[in-house]
Amino acid sequence: MPLLSTMVGLVLTSFGERPIADELKAGARLAAYGKGIDRVLGLNRVVFGSWFNGERMLNVDHAVIMTPGLLSRWLGHQQACGDKDIQSSWTKFAAQAKGRTIVFIRLATLNTLDLTDGDESETGQPELFDDVRIGFGQSPNRRADPARFVGLTLQRVQDVQGRHPHEVLKTSWDQVVSRYIAWPASPNADPDSPIRWGKNRLVGFIAELPSLSDSRYGAFRIQTGSAIRTIRFEMPKS
Repeated sequence: MPLLSTMVGLVLTSFGERPIADELKAGARLAAYGKGIDRVLGLNRVVFGSWFNGERMLNVDHAVIMTPGLLSRWLGHQQACGDKDIQSSWTKFAAQAKGRTIVFIRLATLNTLDLTDGDESETGQPELFDDVRIGFGQSPNRRADPARFVGLTLQRVQDVQGRHPHEVLKTSWDQVVSRYIAWPASPNADPDSPIRWGKNRLVGFIAELPSLSDSRYGAFRIQTGSAIRTIRFEMPKS
């Protein structure tokens, strides 16, 4: 493996003893400007689907790549908002990651809201998520698909269904992830309902990305039922 490839992979997987100082400050600055904590995600969030809730577009299909840079910005924001024990959070997640790049992937199928009267059309297709397959690859060119996709081993950590979209959109990605790994989440929302009913469905997965190369761009290939889509994106820097 080329030295540059090794170095880039280490940047995204190696957790030092403490958060990255510059990234910690970047997260704190966003908090000082009054920005929500999700603004620290930057290139670590890959958005590939949105839904209009009658007032604004919500990112409902997305992936979050959990790297040392992201965790540092996240903790910087939390510290600026009053959380003083960020070192403990850093140490716990770093020990669990152990040189791996962990990703959370969320997919949703939701009813459509009429823009004039707010009525719902039952356009959700919950059966699509009975079988989900996701691959990951890297490419030097954003316009080109990777030469090879590696199938991810998916741990299904969320699967909720409801009659109305808002019933399945209650929990943020970090609240779900924190139930399974030591990510420092925002305050918990109400637990997901165990009732499986309705056309709206939200599923979430935790997976480990394969060894990363020096390629600047990545791609997810997502198969739900017979539908396949490829989402290309710029890799995070840290």
